[in-house]
Amino acid sequence: MNRTRTKTKLKVNAPTNVYTIRDEEGNKIVSTHHGTFATIRLKLQEENFHRELGTIRFAEREFHVKRIRTKHLMWNTKQYGFNHYILDNAKTFDFVVIEDEVETFRIPREVMLEKGKFMHFKNSGGFELQPFVSLDTLAQCKIR
Repeated sequence: MNRTRTKTKLKVNAPTNVYTIRDEEGNKIVSTHHGTFATIRLKLQEENFHRELGTIRFAEREFHVKRIRTKHLMWNTKQYGFNHYILDNAKTFDFVVIEDEVETFRIPREVMLEKGKFMHFKNSGGFELQPFVSLDTLAQCKIR
């Protein structure tokens, strides 16, 4: 699955729509649409800021996420974690493009759900289900 990709800078317009999903603990996933793309953010009840999860590019049907290995990679298992709710309920993307400071991967969303090892992480009194995908699995989908 090798593809050459060129980086394109997204032009940010005023939001056309904002969608919010809340869980029973008050955590929110916020999707802000800007025409050709949407930014996805997570707001935990106990925090005063939003965590940017990534950007969906509608034309390409891709969810772009950036990771920093020293911060986001689970070192003992060499895996990245992803929000299960977003992957499982996606209607506007089929692929996840993961870019870190070393490599870029483009992996089908369904493969992440099938091959990911599921773990729960505590957040605001609840537990968030996350599939963790290994660097070995991602290496099969490397594009840079």
